[in-house]
Amino acid sequence: MDSLIIQADLDALEPVSQFVISAASLAELDETSSYKLRQAVDEIVTNIVEHGYAEASEPGVIGLQARIEPEALVIEIEDWGLPFDLRKVKAPDLKAAMHERGIGGLGIYLALMNVDHILYERVNDCNRNQLIMKRAKVTDRVA
Repeated sequence: MDSLIIQADLDALEPVSQFVISAASLAELDETSSYKLRQAVDEIVTNIVEHGYAEASEPGVIGLQARIEPEALVIEIEDWGLPFDLRKVKAPDLKAAMHERGIGGLGIYLALMNVDHILYERVNDCNRNQLIMKRAKVTDRVA
């Protein structure tokens, strides 16, 4: 399927959003799943822009690929910033008062909760996140 390469800049969030919406539509995701996936990708790309390339001397690059599988839509996000496995971020204490919570982590937590599965690997100085959103069964989509 399609791919997208962007500069690691917050101005690129709109094309990223359109990319995910288009992939979700082609994969026939329902509206809720499409929204959740878009929010998760947006959070991860924002994190890469704001933190992954924070120490870089040049603007970074982020690559996205969409792959429709029989049972799921997979959005793969690659960057060459600092190593970061978002699955290891400690979940925020949602029962604590706002002023008692530490800064950060809520967006990543929501991204993790919004998709069915996230895979991460670091290969040749590249962070690779795969966000997996299950599709409705073919019989459910045809009805």
